[in-house]
Amino acid sequence: MDFVKIPTKQKKHNFIPENELRGKQLRDFVFAGNALFTLANTDTDNHVTFKVKKHKEEDVWFVSTLGQYGKYVFIGTCFSDKKYKHSKNSDIALSDKKVDVFNWMLSKFFNDQDKYPMVRVYHHGRCGACHKKLTTPESIKSGIGPVCSGKRRG
Repeated sequence: MDFVKIPTKQKKHNFIPENELRGKQLRDFVFAGNALFTLANTDTDNHVTFKVKKHKEEDVWFVSTLGQYGKYVFIGTCFSDKKYKHSKNSDIALSDKKVDVFNWMLSKFFNDQDKYPMVRVYHHGRCGACHKKLTTPESIKSGIGPVCSGKRRG
């Protein structure tokens, strides 16, 4: 009788992005209301994952980053001017690299993405507004689902 060899070590999974976001589509996605995205630097092979979730009633976005053990950790807030403010309630220090990366993305990368060709931003196959799985080619490209995209236009 043949037995299937069961690996004793878990396979290492490489990050496989769903789709890259650029320009206005990136800005729209990040502040759509429920965005999950990863910034990756192709020169250094570093990447940082963020979640940006909008308050239900006010123009306030709560920013979290992927921490240890796959849990998201709150780092700060963006207000209607889309400027980041670090929270004193965050478990992650203002001097942490992840905080620096988010600040850099808003202040430098949003304004001149062509200057940083080594930096890529990927969504994770979920609508940036409602977080439902993206299924149409247009929504996969933009990161916003067809229903949410229609709501934003209307």
